[in-house]
This record gives sequence, C-alpha cells and structure tokens, in this order.
Amino acid sequence: MTLLSASEPYFRVWTFSLTSTPKMSSIRGNRTTQLGFGELQQTQLLSSSLEQAGTIGDRTVLDSGALERSSKKRRRSPNREAIHSTTGTLPLELPQSVRSGVRAHDYIREKHESPWTRYRKVYLLQLGDEDSDRVVVATQRAASFDVVTVRSMSGPDVDNKIAVLQKVRHPNIVTPLEIFRFQESVYVTFEHMPISLYHMAGNPEIDELKLAAILGQIVTGLNYIAENGMEHGSLTCSNVLVRPDGHVKIFDQEGCRRSTGCRDVRALSFITMEVMQGFTREDGGVGVEDLERWPADSKAVGFLSETTSATSPRELLNHPLLQLPWQKEQLKGLVSLAMIEMGRLFKYPAD
Repeated sequence: MTLLSASEPYFRVWTFSLTSTPKMSSIRGNRTTQLGFGELQQTQLLSSSLEQAGTIGDRTVLDSGALERSSKKRRRSPNREAIHSTTGTLPLELPQSVRSGVRAHDYIREKHESPWTRYRKVYLLQLGDEDSDRVVVATQRAASFDVVTVRSMSGPDVDNKIAVLQKVRHPNIVTPLEIFRFQESVYVTFEHMPISLYHMAGNPEIDELKLAAILGQIVTGLNYIAENGMEHGSLTCSNVLVRPDGHVKIFDQEGCRRSTGCRDVRALSFITMEVMQGFTREDGGVGVEDLERWPADSKAVGFLSETTSATSPRELLNHPLLQLPWQKEQLKGLVSLAMIEMGRLFKYPAD
C-alpha cells in the first residue's frame, strides 16, 4: 500500500496530481484539436480513492485496492467508454442549435406550454385584405410588458416551417422571438411591426427617394434568401412590414422553400406597381398609369421595367434607382401617416 502523511495539507496532493499539464496536439491535416485527459483522469481517481482511505495512528493509509476499484468503476462508466482508446480524447456532443445548422446565439429553444401564460392578447391586426393576413398583437405579462406579434401554425409541415424560421435570419427579415408548442399548434412571437406596405401603397408622399428606401431594403432581404438557395414564394405588400423608424422587413419567411426560380422577382413587379400607384393592373400587365407623377424615363419606371426581365434579386441591387442616396429614416413620415389611416384594420378586443 501507499502511505501519505496526514500532517501535510490535502492541497499538496491535489497540486502534485496536476503537475503534468494535459497534452494538446493539433492534427494539421484534419484541422482538429485534441485534448489529452489521461493525467487529469488519474487525478480524479486519486481524489476519489482518498475518500475510501483508512487511518493508522497519525498517518493516512490509501488502500491500493480502493484505487483499483475506483479505476474499474471509471472504466464501466459511459463517459469513460466514450474516451478514444488511442488519443485519450473525449468526444464533444454538439448542442441542438449546432446540429440544426443555426448559430448558437440565434437558436430559439422551444417552450412546451401555452403562449398565453406569458402573454396577454390585446387586439387583432389586419396586415392585408385576406384572412390569412390577420395576426394577434399581445403584451408580455412580465414587468417589461413588451409588445409582440403572435402567429399560430399547424399542419403536417409545421416542423419544416419552424426549421426555416430558425435558419433564415437577416436584418431585412422579421425576427422571431419565442416558439411555443401547445396542444396541436405552434405559436411564434415576432418583433412587433404594425405597418405593412399594404397600408402605405399609393401614398402621394412617396417619391423616387422614398420608393428607393422601400425597394432597396426588400431587394437586400430577397437577395439573402436567394443566395441561400431559397425563395419566399408568396411575397405581397401584406407581408412586407415597416417599423416606425423606417426599417423594412420581409414577413412569412417560414414558407421559404428551396428553389432556383425567380418568382420573387416577378412578385416584386406587382409590389412596386402597388406602392407607386396604389393598385395593380387587372390584365396582369406591368406598368403605371400616371406618367406625370412617374415619367417613362424616370429611375422608378426603369426599375419596374427591370423586374420583368431580371432573373435574380442580385441583378437589381445595382439599379440606378437603388443607387440614390436613400435612408430608411426618410420613411418615418409615411409610417406615421399610415398608422393614422389604418384605424379600421384592427379588432379590439382580440377574442
């Protein structure tokens, strides 16, 4: 057996067991870093075995049998079995956020409870002219009382929608905040953006500079979606939202799907027309009727024409209209006016 002096401080034993620094080696070919935990594990074995030590007079006796039993216990443990037999390294278990392809700080952990335990419904908001454009506006029950937009989802493809929401993140796409699974539905809270382009379309205050501020932000968001091999697929004025500070963001992104087509560019034709004059043509054509306000040789009409032939949002990013010195803050007045005019587009109370 091994004898250790009880008169020597215990930390001397702990310090002695860590004098060998864990080995670190890098395999350049595989770009992998390995940590050797062999010596550290021996330290843990020694510390564990001290708990089983006996005493003889004024000396502490460490039973070699206790050390052997502790070593066998370690070998039987799942973590011990996971240690690589050659390198002595431990495998790293990836968190769910990494496995899903989402950056850890963006991943939203789902809550299995009703959203209404944390939020209180305030009113229903109509973002467009369809029933599907209706969302719930709610406030937190906690001290902050933050306002959010709540949307419910269900059906066989709901998991795919949530996966898309987790991955599609961009400054020009509405930010999801929390996800709740309750009974047969999924509820998602989003940052609150009460105004859509549907509420602003045709406003006589819209000039080329403000039009550029709107379209420039939409095209930037669509370009991000396209560069990730997807398309929105159902873009309208109703699901392009605007914050009071003029920040424009794309909504309904959970419906994004893999595609190499250019349907989003075609949809942008009708959005541009509607924003410029308040309506689209009944025959499905692309053009504007008020040539005094929007001359045929204007950058705005040129952009509208370009949407009929472009094959991707990237082709539109460098259009002369979007090169104008626009700023999102130039939209603040338009948003304020839209908030006054949209009084008929909500229902209170929400239930």
